[in-house]
Amino acid sequence: MTASSAQVRFGAEGVAQVASFVHLTGHSYIGCFTYDDQAPVLAIKDQHIDVSITAADRSQVTDEDLLMARVLAEAVAEYVAELERRATAATRERTADPGNAGGRQRDGPINEGGRLELVPPAAPGFSPVTGKEEVTMLCVAW
Repeated sequence: MTASSAQVRFGAEGVAQVASFVHLTGHSYIGCFTYDDQAPVLAIKDQHIDVSITAADRSQVTDEDLLMARVLAEAVAEYVAELERRATAATRERTADPGNAGGRQRDGPINEGGRLELVPPAAPGFSPVTGKEEVTMLCVAW
């Protein structure tokens, strides 16, 4: 198992960049903290890495904040779907018919090595369209 880690990189112009690699395990913590008068905070902690995600101005939530939360939720949904696909494939491999070469079965097209990047519109004042199935809060406490 690979441990979570963080790196600080310094560019030629002295600008520092922090890169965190969180490898979630049963010991990781994921939680959402809500407040009456401030935007919520999504927290992820594993070993020595702490990540907090919240609105740019916690005193007021904007359409852009909501849009970015939806982008985050879509990326998490894609992450979960890929983990489920891989777990299902691994289970099939373990229980495959010995006559099946390699033991792998595929249900449909798979984007090998693909990566989903969700980029919100850059237009100022963008107002996302919402419907009945709007995701208003995603909180997981582990």
